[in-house]
Amino acid sequence: MEQKLETVTQNLSTDITQDAEDLRNQIVQSASAKLDHTISTAMSELSSFGNSNFVFHMVEFDRRSCVKGGTFIGELPDGSLQEEPFAANQLVEIQPSHDDIRGIPFYRVTINNQTLLSGKTPGDYRHGTMRISCS
Repeated sequence: MEQKLETVTQNLSTDITQDAEDLRNQIVQSASAKLDHTISTAMSELSSFGNSNFVFHMVEFDRRSCVKGGTFIGELPDGSLQEEPFAANQLVEIQPSHDDIRGIPFYRVTINNQTLLSGKTPGDYRHGTMRISCS
C-alpha cells in the first residue's frame, strides 16, 4: 500500500511539473506574440510617420536628417535668419566652431557635404540658433 501511494505521489508530482512547464511555455509564447505584434505595429507607424513635424535644435558636431526632408534654420551674425530646405535623408552637419573678433562662436553647416552659403560666402550661424524642422 505504501509503495502504491509513493508511486501515485510521484506520478502526480511529475504530472504537475509537466503541467506547470506547459503553462509557462504557453504564457511565454503568448507574451512573445503580443510583443511581436506591438513592435510590428510601432515600426509600421514609425515608418509611415517618420520624424515629421519634429524640430531638432543642433549644436557643434550634430548630424541629423529627416525621413521626408525639411528645413535648416540658423541665425546669421547680422541677426537675420537663413532657411535652407533639404531633401529626404540628406545629412545636415554642424561643423566645428570658429570665433569672430569678439570671441563669439559661429558655426558652418553642410548639407550632404555642401557648405551652406549666405550670399556668396559660407554662412556663419550663431550658437543656440541652429535647428532643423522636419517636413
